[in-house]
Amino acid sequence: KGVRIGDSVIVRRAGEVIPEVVGRVPGVRSAYVPNFRMPRQCPVCGSAVVRDKATVDHRCSGGLICGAQRKQALLHFAGRRAMDIEGFGVELIDRLVNDNKLNTVADFFALSPKDLVGFEMRREPFTYKSGKQADKVVRVGPDLASKLLTAVETARSRPLAKVIFGLGIRHVGESTAADLADFFRSLAALRIANEQTLLLVRDIGKTTARSIKQFLAEEHNKKVVDALQGHLRTPVPAKIRQPGLQFSSLLAKLALKGVGDTSLRSLVSEFSTPDALVEHGEAGGHAPESTAWRVYRALVSPPWVAVLAELKFLGIAVAEVTSKGSQDGAALSGKTLVVTGTLTLFSRERAKELAIAAGAKVSASVSKQTDILVAGPGAGSKLVNAKALGIRIVDEYEFDALLRACGVQP
Repeated sequence: KGVRIGDSVIVRRAGEVIPEVVGRVPGVRSAYVPNFRMPRQCPVCGSAVVRDKATVDHRCSGGLICGAQRKQALLHFAGRRAMDIEGFGVELIDRLVNDNKLNTVADFFALSPKDLVGFEMRREPFTYKSGKQADKVVRVGPDLASKLLTAVETARSRPLAKVIFGLGIRHVGESTAADLADFFRSLAALRIANEQTLLLVRDIGKTTARSIKQFLAEEHNKKVVDALQGHLRTPVPAKIRQPGLQFSSLLAKLALKGVGDTSLRSLVSEFSTPDALVEHGEAGGHAPESTAWRVYRALVSPPWVAVLAELKFLGIAVAEVTSKGSQDGAALSGKTLVVTGTLTLFSRERAKELAIAAGAKVSASVSKQTDILVAGPGAGSKLVNAKALGIRIVDEYEFDALLRACGVQP
């Protein structure tokens, strides 16, 4: 768009209140300004800057050897939406990393009073009564140290979804972390999951599944997760959202060429479970080269044998079941929900957490895929878009009733 450093630009609101640079304000520059070029090396650690072919992002390839990435990973882990370790802000984490007291997220739980009491936070100019000026050293006192360690102790019992989100796995947001926690129910089970099993988790595609596997397979991350598991007292998630897995969903993930939805529907009407289809195949009941035979051959291949074994280990039944529950009882399960406006019964953040607990997927924007919009006073463009798309709109009191019908107590 011809923008150079020092230019004034025209910015407009686009999409979900995202600022878009339309272009530069016309005018003659006082001198020649070269075009901006992305640096080839990270300005912090010197590692090569790389760009994924499928994205516009440029990233430092140094990972956690890069001090900037390490600090951001620690800030993310301690943040309110993740482990909510109160008191660990930018300044304190920056100093603790520089002093080598924090290197990985597991190090939060190894901090002791000895590490914090008297720790130098910063030096700032100070004028004494005599008029003398000197740098004053600001240190962590006993009371602040006690509060920090209490926050760390509380974080040991955070829900599994918060732990997974806090790890900072690329492409894994809060909703995906909640889905992973509900499906695998422990960090240990998630660690050994193969890519095909990850694809069975709601709304996880190949890119996210590959990102999770790569993160958990990296040696440094293995050591960090090992250490974390030794420190945490993560409660086992309540089995609310994952009663089982539809056989048709599993068959769709096989992605067999030439096998469409009609063939799959016919197949699940005859065999409602993978065990039934496999047993029929073992007895020679499938005609060679038929859809059933091809699916049977896929299910007895090593990768999918491992997947079915994992599902049994996790206690997830695979069967084609048609739900006949009440409309309200199932109104949130599997639905995509958006929250907007001002709520009085609970905060918007809390509303999202409750929706996830009831089995809904929470989105930030309204689209054709949105099923329900929870709208409080002051709802703006999202409400307008929802009405235009014919999306169901409920107020917070209706939302409260839906939550209770799903067995979730606000």
